[in-house]
Amino acid sequence: DLYDPIFISDIHRFTEARNLKGEAWEGPGLDVANVKYVIGTNSMRYRKLELENEIDGIKIYRNKDCPGRIWFSSKPVFARNHEEAWELTKKSVPGSTLVLETEAETVTGARNVNPKYSIKLEWNEPRLLKFSVLTDTAGYVYVADAWYPGWKAKVDGAEKPILRANYAYRAVELNAG
Repeated sequence: DLYDPIFISDIHRFTEARNLKGEAWEGPGLDVANVKYVIGTNSMRYRKLELENEIDGIKIYRNKDCPGRIWFSSKPVFARNHEEAWELTKKSVPGSTLVLETEAETVTGARNVNPKYSIKLEWNEPRLLKFSVLTDTAGYVYVADAWYPGWKAKVDGAEKPILRANYAYRAVELNAG
């Protein structure tokens, strides 16, 4: 696979599939891509888009269904390969279902069906994303940024593998705490 930093083919494929029925503004494509705001000059009357502000004819709409850039899951669905991940992710619910592309099919430690967790973004720049997560159960933290070979993750100072999540994005396994 070739990766172009300007055009990530997996994200393009996923976004296109989510919007095939002309549901670009009402379907889950915006949610999965973590699109929080839509800016334009036209009026938009869609359930999930709420007019936030208008300045000199430019309208700023907020996506009310955006799950957020970072969230936690203790009950992932596992895919053995990239194509199986594609099929499972097409049917997934953004912000709820986490599809992981990995051969491992376990989460270390006990899991809660409805985990309690908090996430605090501490640092965000092009080459570094730092956040803290407190959770009452083991699971995975999901980041709605493109999966790309070579990225590294550290949890409590120890390097951890970054898994492909929801076909084109990233996740890292966490223990409770």
